[in-house]
Amino acid sequence: MKSKDINSLVFVNPSPNLYKISRAAADFGSNVEYLFTDELPEIRADELFYFDKNRCFRTNLPGVKQNSKDKHVYSFKSGIFKRNVIKRHICKLCDKSLFPNANYVDIQMMAGHTVKESLPELKASVLDNFEEVIRNMDPSKLYITGWLPYFTYKNKLEKLYLSAFKTDFDAKKCFGRDYVVFFSDYYRVEIFVKDDILYTVGKLHKHILDKLKTKLPFLKKFEYEEIYRSEMSRNCYPWAVNVTADNLLIINDYSYFGHSAQMPEDWYQKAGRYLCTGIQL
Repeated sequence: MKSKDINSLVFVNPSPNLYKISRAAADFGSNVEYLFTDELPEIRADELFYFDKNRCFRTNLPGVKQNSKDKHVYSFKSGIFKRNVIKRHICKLCDKSLFPNANYVDIQMMAGHTVKESLPELKASVLDNFEEVIRNMDPSKLYITGWLPYFTYKNKLEKLYLSAFKTDFDAKKCFGRDYVVFFSDYYRVEIFVKDDILYTVGKLHKHILDKLKTKLPFLKKFEYEEIYRSEMSRNCYPWAVNVTADNLLIINDYSYFGHSAQMPEDWYQKAGRYLCTGIQL
């Protein structure tokens, strides 16, 4: 869809970074709207922790080169060779012996400070699920999101599984409001707790708890009941991707849901301008 056909930009389930992009788009003259869906609870974190094979770190980590001006984050349009360029770039930035399976979102979250501010109160509709968004899409509006609560094979988005578990221990007391990412040779998994429900996000859907118990042996003492599981998609490359409809974009907002990396200020402006004009600066 050409930018001239678009009257409004609708940001679905915005993270702090996606919200900042929306404000940049508004500064360029776009009419901006917001939508929320109920697939996930509101996710905020006080601390972000990473576990490599043997250690635990907070946000800024050894093994990742600090690069405040990573030019690749400005690649809002894909190209025939760009996917391999990004893969090589990740290998240069990150010690794979420490963080196997790290993706480009991880790199930016590790190398930058995280955005601590919460979203302001937004005038927004709340729908039951993303299917409602799809059914009611207005062809004169461009819909933008950072993740999808289903998987699409289009454009090689990362396929993940979101699972929720009831437990017989106080998960909230154990993990608090922390967001935890584990790396190993064969898997990468994110953990957070909301309303005493333990959530996991990763490429594994079978035996995910068995893997976590090897990292956190105290988990072996307790029982778990999986109460929810779904596939989801996340864009881990810098460029925007059209999915399922010409006017639905999934962009890399360098976030774990409501927890965002602090990007260079001109990145927000250029991302907003790209959404308004389709021009990469």
